[in-house]
Amino acid sequence: MKSAGWCGLLGVAGNVLGIVLLGPLPSAYRPGTLAPWVSEAMAARSAAVSSSLSFTLGLLGIAVWAIAVGRRLDTPWTRAAGTAIAIGAVLDAA
Repeated sequence: MKSAGWCGLLGVAGNVLGIVLLGPLPSAYRPGTLAPWVSEAMAARSAAVSSSLSFTLGLLGIAVWAIAVGRRLDTPWTRAAGTAIAIGAVLDAA
């Protein structure tokens, strides 16, 4: 279970770092600002790529954590919930 805990922390850290790395892209995730966001991402490519990688690692960490928690609690509902969370996280990372 310790490794699952580390994966959960990786999930949190990856998502927080992903947001921090978006600093040079002030239009990121704001409704109606797709064109400025694309321009900013092209101008700050390393920040955009670093943020993307961080989010991806964080989401994969969440997927592993969710599966482990579902198995640890070991009921049909918790296993199904862990699997659903993991699938959602992996699809979001894709």
